[in-house]
Amino acid sequence: MTFKPTLRNAMPGPPRRSSIKLPLPPPAGVMPIEDSRLWVFVPKAVQSGEAFIQDDTREWFAERDFKVQIARDYPDHPRWLANSKNKSSIRVKMHNAHIVSEVHMMARIHAGLPDVPAWVPARMTVKQQQADLAYRLTKATRDIWLQEGKGALQSFAQKAPGQFVKFVGSTFIPKQLEVQNIPSDAISTEAADMILSEIAAELQRRSDEAKVISGVPLDYDAPGDAVKNIQEVGEAFREAIGEKYPGAVANSPENLMVASRLNLLEDIMTDADPVNWDEE
Repeated sequence: MTFKPTLRNAMPGPPRRSSIKLPLPPPAGVMPIEDSRLWVFVPKAVQSGEAFIQDDTREWFAERDFKVQIARDYPDHPRWLANSKNKSSIRVKMHNAHIVSEVHMMARIHAGLPDVPAWVPARMTVKQQQADLAYRLTKATRDIWLQEGKGALQSFAQKAPGQFVKFVGSTFIPKQLEVQNIPSDAISTEAADMILSEIAAELQRRSDEAKVISGVPLDYDAPGDAVKNIQEVGEAFREAIGEKYPGAVANSPENLMVASRLNLLEDIMTDADPVNWDEE
């Protein structure tokens, strides 16, 4: 009996929740029937035609003497993604579906068949119309909800308050917590309470310590007379010059210039007004 594709079973891709099993792949170089569910073609392949086939697929097909088994998996293809961690993701499935479409189109063209069976464009046209209808219906529903949704909920709450409360409770409030879904590295409630109590105790300790420190007057030594200190440094510098350069060396132009500047500094400091550090 020839299998006739329907809107549900003629999907150009892997089957989803279908009771009909895929037929066994034929030998390499043998084309399955036109309405076989082994054929896989993504929309981009149907739109582009033969231009959708990339060069590495043509080389891979030629290396096998233009005889490739029509199947759903081609793990030896150079672009095939076979990472066990991500192979179930949508991105990986779509990527591999593109490769399967290229191989199937290449095999059909080499066998003198059209690049895709006749039912594939028709099925995709129906899917596009369904997608467009679903988009329009969703958009219209959203617009109506924005206009009438609030009033409808208010009317519902006024006419049947008990049912309204049950509706809200069953729709937005979970009946129980899914404890088993908590990650294994999450901390327990007891550990969290202990950490919070320790943080509160530390904050209280620092607050008490700050209060004690703020009540103690500052203890520091008042600075001495700056003029006297400068004079003492100048005298020590003068004695050091005399000890290092005695006699004629001490009377050199350089040392005389330093001595004259020290004398001038001493005169300025002597005539300066004393600094009162107790004044505010």
